[in-house]
Amino acid sequence: MQTERFVIVSNRPGDALFWRELLELILAGASLDLDLLVLFELSALVSLSRNEKESRAWRQLTDHQLATVRVVRRPGQEPDLPDWLEWVSASQAETWRSERAEIHA
Repeated sequence: MQTERFVIVSNRPGDALFWRELLELILAGASLDLDLLVLFELSALVSLSRNEKESRAWRQLTDHQLATVRVVRRPGQEPDLPDWLEWVSASQAETWRSERAEIHA
């Protein structure tokens, strides 16, 4: 059975180059048929959302079922998410992280 792999995007703000390079890493993993789950911290998602072009590029992960993309919900965080994203509780994210391999970005 194949291990689900993670790409963790934490509190890191990034410019367009950072988001493009990280997306290319995830797409490379998807091309190898790795089962990828991308976890965004809200602050990283806010950083990505500031760049509409890069945000649209990231949407292809879910549009083409290349990776599962979730945003970690911390207490007190309830902003609206783009329609291509879903929340995951912090406790569920920690469970996933403890059970699977991780790739930190």
